[in-house]
Amino acid sequence: MYNFLERAKKDEQQAIMRTLVEVFNYHPLSVPCGGLRDRILFLSENPHKTALAHIIKSLRPLLTYDCEVIEDLVLAIFAGTPLLDSLQKSVQSLPQPDSVADLFCGTRKQAEKKHPDLAAQSLSYYIHTPRFTWSAITSMRPASCLLGSLFPYDPKGVGCNSSGLLFQEKNGIDWSVGPTPTIGDELAPETWTLLRALKKRRSALFPYRKWIYINLQNNQSPSEKRRSNALLEASKKHPDQFRLASISVDAPFYKDKMKAGPTELKEHLYEAIFQPSQKSWYAFSLLEEERESWAKIVETVLDQAYELGPSPIVFHELVVLGLIRAWQSFCTKESTGRTLSTIACKECIDRGGSVNSAFLWALQSSTQEVMAVLWGRPLLSRYRLILPSRTKGFEALVKTFTPEQVESFLSFAWKTP
Repeated sequence: MYNFLERAKKDEQQAIMRTLVEVFNYHPLSVPCGGLRDRILFLSENPHKTALAHIIKSLRPLLTYDCEVIEDLVLAIFAGTPLLDSLQKSVQSLPQPDSVADLFCGTRKQAEKKHPDLAAQSLSYYIHTPRFTWSAITSMRPASCLLGSLFPYDPKGVGCNSSGLLFQEKNGIDWSVGPTPTIGDELAPETWTLLRALKKRRSALFPYRKWIYINLQNNQSPSEKRRSNALLEASKKHPDQFRLASISVDAPFYKDKMKAGPTELKEHLYEAIFQPSQKSWYAFSLLEEERESWAKIVETVLDQAYELGPSPIVFHELVVLGLIRAWQSFCTKESTGRTLSTIACKECIDRGGSVNSAFLWALQSSTQEVMAVLWGRPLLSRYRLILPSRTKGFEALVKTFTPEQVESFLSFAWKTP
């Protein structure tokens, strides 16, 4: 579609293939994977934009093997490759902002004027991105009902949406980005292998002990609730390895379609905590003995967000960020070593892209790094810019606070547990 995006996508895929080659170099006597190793080595030297999709499909039949190299390959696919460099390359040819605020208005308009198809609303865009269009169609409920058994929604294996490492914190949290780890309405087979690897703790390359997953999908949407439930059920089966919090950013109060202050919002959250069988915009994989303590943390975060937030949109953006930060702390308070943490919606492009970028901004990353995630994720994954409707909360936050002020709030949320 655009040469600079094609090059950036190939660079991203080549970086992932080289990480997989390093896994094989660490495990030189891996008999079950000989042919796979040759394919990965070829793709690492001859980059192709669909390399990961090809390797994922070749790897899945081997996942039944209980061996370290298979587990390390899966860990590498999820979090082995730092993606920030590839994300930055994807935005190098676009107008550069003077500040984060420019990404929502002036710089975006310049980019759309220079590259009209990046707005993702033209016929030309859909004609030139049939793989992405097909993947988007199969992710929606009508198509999944008709085609799901033959063509399930597969964001990595078909949609070419990559996972990888975003950044690492000194507190032991390694942030990863990527699409929902599911195929159709079920966990992808490589996700089960990842959970097995976390349980066995035998990887020297990726010594993670736990995966904290924040799901931003819509728990009440026909297209997304089944995927969300699959993630929640997996977390219940593996509470020591996989801790899930579903925090929908499609909730009507988050989108300012329903007025909700801390009292009303607390009622919704308490229902999700103490009556998890009820329909809710939220879900938490809590042990019975954890419910009371998490409820108190939620109440504290809500009160602090309301005290700071001058408007509903800012209040609810702070609530999302504060709950995520508190959940990360809550799930690691007795942990040692490094923990993998992922904040994602369906594709981690719009909703996930905005929330991850808001954290980067609050933790005082550079404007170019925030741009790389806010714009680079949708550019590399869908060859388009992030949808303006999905950045309203982040934009309001940038207009209202300095990064230092939001970082202070996040530090408060981290220490609350």
